[in-house]
Amino acid sequence: MKIAKLFLLLATFGLLGLSSIETKAQAPASIAGRAVILTVSSGTYPFASTGSYLFLASATGDGTFGLVALPGGDTSNNNYGTFTYAPNGATATVKFIYDYPSITSGFVTTLTFDPGSSSTGSYFLSNPSLPFPYSQSSQNGRFSAYVGQAPASVQGWTFQLQIDGGVTPFASSGTAQIVTTVSGYGYTVTGGAGVDSSQGTYTYATYPQFSTSSSSTTLNDSKLGPVYSQTLSWTNSVSGAYVIRNTSTGGFQAGTFVVPLPVINSAPTASGTYHSVFGGYTITASGSPSSFNATGLPSGLSINTATGLISGTPTQSGTFYVSLSAYNGTTGTASLTLTVAKAPATVSLSNLATTYNGLAKAPTTTTSPSGLNVAFTYNGSATAPSAPGSYTVVGTVSDPNYQGSTTGTLVISPVSTPQTFSQWENFYSTSGASTTPRNDGIPNLLKYLYDINPSVPMTAPERAALPTLDMTTTSGTTYLTLTYHQYASLTGVTINVQTSPDLQTWTTVNPPDLSQQVGTDSGDPIMEVGVKDTGATKQFIRLNVTQP
Repeated sequence: MKIAKLFLLLATFGLLGLSSIETKAQAPASIAGRAVILTVSSGTYPFASTGSYLFLASATGDGTFGLVALPGGDTSNNNYGTFTYAPNGATATVKFIYDYPSITSGFVTTLTFDPGSSSTGSYFLSNPSLPFPYSQSSQNGRFSAYVGQAPASVQGWTFQLQIDGGVTPFASSGTAQIVTTVSGYGYTVTGGAGVDSSQGTYTYATYPQFSTSSSSTTLNDSKLGPVYSQTLSWTNSVSGAYVIRNTSTGGFQAGTFVVPLPVINSAPTASGTYHSVFGGYTITASGSPSSFNATGLPSGLSINTATGLISGTPTQSGTFYVSLSAYNGTTGTASLTLTVAKAPATVSLSNLATTYNGLAKAPTTTTSPSGLNVAFTYNGSATAPSAPGSYTVVGTVSDPNYQGSTTGTLVISPVSTPQTFSQWENFYSTSGASTTPRNDGIPNLLKYLYDINPSVPMTAPERAALPTLDMTTTSGTTYLTLTYHQYASLTGVTINVQTSPDLQTWTTVNPPDLSQQVGTDSGDPIMEVGVKDTGATKQFIRLNVTQP
């Protein structure tokens, strides 16, 4: 049974990877480096009555092959041997010779290719030379090409081997991991339970001339010594079947392989501080990755792709969502939330004591590092105060990469009321009786008279302090009057009431015909002055304000 099984495997093996379609059936010229799937249709000899098998021919051209049972196939006795192959138009004859010195005969398999195809067809297996009842047995079924894609290189990849049969070069069963180096041709084999570990060198070659699904590695194993030929048949880019053949002694092993997806198991979060050396974060993963990567890192940090170490000095702060990857032939990914805190900064306040002059007051700041913007609140308000009083000042650094704050007390002291126009000028940091610093048409001397702040735009109450024209009758006499707000501390100023019939000739009425206080506003008197109504069609009145 073992011998027959081996022969049939070889026969079907000749079809792997044939993807071209011809106008008529044509057996391929060679089956070296190929693999096919065999499906049993009838007959119980030499295989099971049903099931699929994958046949792998050695890529070294030494006539060896191996068998891997697919789901439903018999895995109890995978075998090996040598074969001869003779194509003849649409058919091909495969003769199998076993690697048993006592057995010199073999099976004959006839392959018949489907019309228009060189990769599918039917087979018939028999061996009349064997003793009864084996000589009376036969088997037939279908074969088809094993389709997959061999990568251009396996350098740096990790393979997980599931051994289905054979005793060389590893254990008779179990799992082994072949890790090839990132550079060069070195490899190591890490065995699981019952599997030896070893190391050596390899070469790798694909066989596109036959099929994109097959490749081979030649292993020079330091533990067992002889050179092994390993044929890989790829189901997809990360898994398939393999056979290892000892080209010196004929030893054989077969099974399946997978390139395990690395699972990143390093922490999902990390933290650092702006402009400080990052403490370091290393990507770790299962599956023996050969390289790592990280995208989305803040500026100043970089990754060592060989070790997975992220290091450097971040030059921006914030929360960064970093994509991690680990590669061993397949790529495993994970996310890292990297938080870079703002660096600490110090804030110092000065000029916290000042004197009221009607202007908004703010302290002076010094920061370390220097030049940082600072935002202030005064008793919780962002508006700087101008009125006398004490205010709790909080200065907070406003910067994308630094943080810090301080608290102080801003004191605006009241001042003695200025008396003379010169004192008033100094108090408001202005000069010139006829100057109009706000360009509003009201010169400084009149603003002094009406108690108006010259350093800021006039408010509505201040505009109401300007003179208003009216007609007033008192004790039967009618007056043309001006009513205005007069600074209570006014001194050193002469106020004359003048009248004119034509705005050309002005006459001073001193004392005025009418002069009286009609109210107060914020401690300032509200004055009303006037001249008698002459009864003329036109009569004008004005205030003439001068300094002595």
